[in-house]
Amino acid sequence: APGDGWSYSNTGYVLLGILIEKVTKNSYAEEIENRIIEPLELSNTFLPGNSSVIPGTNHARGYVQPDG
Repeated sequence: APGDGWSYSNTGYVLLGILIEKVTKNSYAEEIENRIIEPLELSNTFLPGNSSVIPGTNHARGYVQPDG
């Protein structure tokens, strides 16, 4: 029934990305790079792409704790 629970949705972020691309005629990635990453000199910040490889070496690494 309505109001009994909730589920996370990122639809707003998807719509924001589409809106940014329509208004600026640039990709979402280009706008984030040009307006945020470059001006703030965030040299270890990137937008995820289609690659399974995380660029650079300055990122967190996960670990698996053995059962026991």
